[in-house]
Amino acid sequence: MTEPASPAAHPHNAARHPHPRHVSPAESLVWLKAGWSYFVRDPGVWVAISVIFIVMLFVLGLVPLLGWAVVLIGFPIMVAGMVLGCHALAEGKPLRIEHLFAGLKVHAGNLSLVGVFYLLGGLIAGFVSVVVGGGALLTGYILGALAGLGLGLVSDVVLGSVVFAVLWVLLITALWFAAPLVVLRDTPPLDAMKMSLSACFHSSCWACSSTCSSGWR
Repeated sequence: MTEPASPAAHPHNAARHPHPRHVSPAESLVWLKAGWSYFVRDPGVWVAISVIFIVMLFVLGLVPLLGWAVVLIGFPIMVAGMVLGCHALAEGKPLRIEHLFAGLKVHAGNLSLVGVFYLLGGLIAGFVSVVVGGGALLTGYILGALAGLGLGLVSDVVLGSVVFAVLWVLLITALWFAAPLVVLRDTPPLDAMKMSLSACFHSSCWACSSTCSSGWR
């Protein structure tokens, strides 16, 4: 008896879950050239969008207690709006300042979830770094290294900072392509972040932001 043939991949699923491809670091120059070409088409609008974007993040960050959380959750939505602006230029349409807020109209819920995952990831990274640094300090104290407690405190703070930095870099790579995948490919939020992380490490861990910038097929 012959084995049943494997079901063909659904084209819609393939579109929502594109596979990363390996590219050389030189491809980053092509990406930068393309980005510059989009900018020079309407530099005034891009500058206005950038200023509004930065001011909004700054003002929201000043809100007590919840401001920083709103910034992290809203960040993917604003980025998606700029991605849609680039997409409009690629289709020969004009760029408008309203594109910055277009993410509120297209997949706003999923983009917000990306922001929520980003926020939770940041909280987990902070918690882990505190546990690692504090655990190392407590271990040194229990072992009786009181004479070097001051130096140990500094080294444990450094250790915790290094752990946080590593985890934060991983979080940034997971965020890098997430918003474009959600808004242009309708990729589910968590899948988008996993695919972004995979793409960044697929080509080169040490230069993920440049080598993977054009790495989707």
